[in-house]
Amino acid sequence: MEIRKHVQRKNSRAIASAELDQIFNTAAGAMCVIGLDFNILRVNDTFLKLTDMSRAETIGKKCYEVFSGVFCRTAKCTLEKIIKGVEKLESEVEKQRNDGLKIACIRVAKPLKDINGKLVGIIEDFRDVRGNHEIVAALRRSEEMLREQKIVLEKKNTALKEILEHIEGEKQELKKKVIANVDKFLLPGLKRIEQRSHPEDKKYVKMLENNLKKLTSSLGMKIIIENIGFTPREMEICDMIRNGYKSKDISRILNISLRTAETHRTNIRKKLGIDNKEINMTVYLQRF
Repeated sequence: MEIRKHVQRKNSRAIASAELDQIFNTAAGAMCVIGLDFNILRVNDTFLKLTDMSRAETIGKKCYEVFSGVFCRTAKCTLEKIIKGVEKLESEVEKQRNDGLKIACIRVAKPLKDINGKLVGIIEDFRDVRGNHEIVAALRRSEEMLREQKIVLEKKNTALKEILEHIEGEKQELKKKVIANVDKFLLPGLKRIEQRSHPEDKKYVKMLENNLKKLTSSLGMKIIIENIGFTPREMEICDMIRNGYKSKDISRILNISLRTAETHRTNIRKKLGIDNKEINMTVYLQRF
């Protein structure tokens, strides 16, 4: 009976050990068990892959000979700290393989105790974060590029602002010169023509005078700015319609047939987008 129980306990331990090995080897982290003498007792497949070593090359070897770090064999050694009572250590460390490759890792270490609670070693879990460092480095490079581009863009915006201010200054200066020339040369001439004109023609001369004043005003002629394809003749007829001229007046003053004047009116209505609408064109044009 006692032999049977002993065999059963032995089998149970074997099954439990096999299950533990399976869990240990399928863990995502690179895990190793280290004894109090710094010898590696157990490693999983992920640890072997990370260190590029075999089990024969790691089991029984000193931990600092297999996967070394700057704190190995110093007072800051992970095993030394846990022996002194630290229950958990978690930090980012740089470890070095036997082939010289340095690997940035997140290392978590905890004490390993027997069934009586006695410390027998430590369990270390390593997570390779080299990819994370590469991402962070790439982000930093991108941020630096963005900062440089921002500086360049700010300089260009400043230069563009100065150019626009210079252009605006030239526009204002040109406007002053145009107004001065109109006041000095054109309007006096129109006044003389108006005084000598036939009564019917005086109205047309007066219209030209008003248009010149509007053209050189601070607002200017919106109808010119919003020109959507008027011919010079249509622009002239627009001015006349806006000033109250009828088709027969336009025909006589411009020396065109009444039918031609009506055709021009029709084309103007189309270009203004008010054809087939009950809109008074004279009132409409006076908005400009």
